[in-house]
Amino acid sequence: ADADMRPGRDGLNVFNVRAYTAPLRNVPDLSFEFEYAAERNGDALDSNAWTAQGGYAWNDVTWKPKLTYRYAYFQGDDPETPANEAFDPLLLGFYDWGTWWQGEIAGEYFLSNSNLASHMVRAHVTPSDMVSGGLMLFNFSLDQPGSAGENVTSKDVAFEADAYVDWKLNKNFTLSFLGAYGDPGKAVQETSGRTKNFAYGMVYVAYSY
Repeated sequence: ADADMRPGRDGLNVFNVRAYTAPLRNVPDLSFEFEYAAERNGDALDSNAWTAQGGYAWNDVTWKPKLTYRYAYFQGDDPETPANEAFDPLLLGFYDWGTWWQGEIAGEYFLSNSNLASHMVRAHVTPSDMVSGGLMLFNFSLDQPGSAGENVTSKDVAFEADAYVDWKLNKNFTLSFLGAYGDPGKAVQETSGRTKNFAYGMVYVAYSY
């Protein structure tokens, strides 16, 4: 690792545990997920992150609707301590909407999985084997406003709504359409002065093999 570029990563130890369970035999469509990550590197980095999620799927109903709630927490640096507590998101990946990039506006452009707490509610439907889609609602807040900027006092970052449709053209190609809306909170106003809402649209082609 390059200590000058990423001092927190030189000698970093990462510990991660993940669990998935559907605990009720009589309600197999009710599921829960939990993940915890710890990053330890002395004063260079001492941070934690965790997520908890619950979901229910109606697999015997037309369109197989599924409703999910998730809370995600990524520690921020406390300016009053000598240690660095800002969680390092390391290398992000993508396997589903709203996972590593939380929000197609906030997560793509002005938030990272650090100094962040988020609530997500997602409704997903699968009309056919080829087409699926849904709606995601996010509420974002800061863990440590003081580490986001000297003028930042609010934890309120943004509210975002994302609507998406995935169309499997064949076994290799998927065409996706997404529209997003974001309402910046006071923390965004304090860092950038922006008060106007965000709007975003995307057409995305994915190839799998």
